[in-house]
Amino acid sequence: MKISSMHLRNVGPIKDAQVNFGDLTILLGSNDLGKSIFLQLFRLALDSGYINDELTKYGIDWNGSLSLFLESYLGAGLQNVWQTNSSIKLNNKQINLKQIVQKPSKATEPAVFYIPAQRLLMFSHNWIKPFTEYRYMDPFTIKDFSETLRRAVDHGMMKKRNYLKPWLLEAIGKDIFGNLNLDIVTHSFRKSIVLGDNKKDTVIPIDSCSIGQRAFVPLFLGIQWLLHKAADKKDNSIKWVIIEEPELGLQMCTHSSLFSSIFHTLFLLITELLQKGYNVCISTHSEQVFALAWLARYLKSCSKYPSGLITWLQPNNSTELEDSVRYLCKRNVMVYEFDNSGHAADISQEYCHSVM
Repeated sequence: MKISSMHLRNVGPIKDAQVNFGDLTILLGSNDLGKSIFLQLFRLALDSGYINDELTKYGIDWNGSLSLFLESYLGAGLQNVWQTNSSIKLNNKQINLKQIVQKPSKATEPAVFYIPAQRLLMFSHNWIKPFTEYRYMDPFTIKDFSETLRRAVDHGMMKKRNYLKPWLLEAIGKDIFGNLNLDIVTHSFRKSIVLGDNKKDTVIPIDSCSIGQRAFVPLFLGIQWLLHKAADKKDNSIKWVIIEEPELGLQMCTHSSLFSSIFHTLFLLITELLQKGYNVCISTHSEQVFALAWLARYLKSCSKYPSGLITWLQPNNSTELEDSVRYLCKRNVMVYEFDNSGHAADISQEYCHSVM
C-alpha cells in the first residue's frame, strides 16, 4: 500500500497535524512540539507486527494495555499522550490504535528504518549497545536502531563493500572525521569502534570523539546498512527512512558561509537514499536543513541549473555530483512546520528569507 498522508489529532502536544508525504518530507520546529511522536506513531501504524514481535522477544509485556504499550514504545512519561479524543488516520482511513496494539499486523519485517535523535546513547565502552543494555524508559526506536546496527557490525558490515561513492566517502573523512577513517580495532580481546589513520599512528576511540562525530557515526552506519539492503533487493522490506536531527552536534554553517561543507555532505547523503528508492522523512529544527528543501524546490522550478551550483556543492567533483543533483530536481519535497499551538502548517511553497 502506498502511503500518501497521515493525520493526528489531540495526541500529546499535537492538536491537529496532517502531513502529505513527498519523496522527501521535512518536519521543522523546535523541541517538544510533537514531531517525534508524529513519526513514531507513523512507524507504529506501518510496523505494528514487527514492533510487537521485538518487544515480546525481549520480555516486555503490556498485557493488552494501550498506555503500558505506549510507555514501552515511546518511552517513560509518554503513556498518556493518547486520550479518548485522540485519533490517527493513514491515507484518510481511521486507524484503531488500541486494536493494532492488541492485534498487530502479521508482517514481521519492518517497512520503516528509524534513525533517532538519541543515537548519542548508542555507545558503551567504544561499542554499540545491545537492546538489553538500555533502560526500560528508553524509546523503542533507539533500542531497535542500536540492536540492528550492533548485529550488522558484528557480522562484518564495516568490512564489506562500501556502496557510497568514493568522493563522498572522501568528503566525510575530511569534513567530519578529521581526515581519519572509521575502523574497528581489537585490544585485549575486546573490539572497539575508532577513528584512525591508515598507519594506525592515530587511534581515537569513539567514546573520546567529539559530540558531532559520535552523533554522526550511527547516522553514517545506518545509511551504510540501508545501502547494503538496497543492493540486496530480494531481502529489503524497508520503504521509509526516518532521520531525526541529521545535523546533531555538527557545524552546519561558518562565520564566512551560511552553508558549511558538512551541510553539503548531509545534502548528498540524503540524496543517495532517495536515489536508492527510499522515501525519506527528516525531523529538524535547523534552518539549514530547511534550506535543503528550498534548494530542491528551486532546482525543480529551473529549466536548467543555476550557474555555479554544482561547484558550490562539491567543487572538486562536479561531474560525479551532477547525476545526484539532477535526480533531486525530479523529486517531490514537502515541508511542514510544527508550532506552539499544536498545529502543522504546510510551508512547502514558501521562500525562507531567514536562510538566504
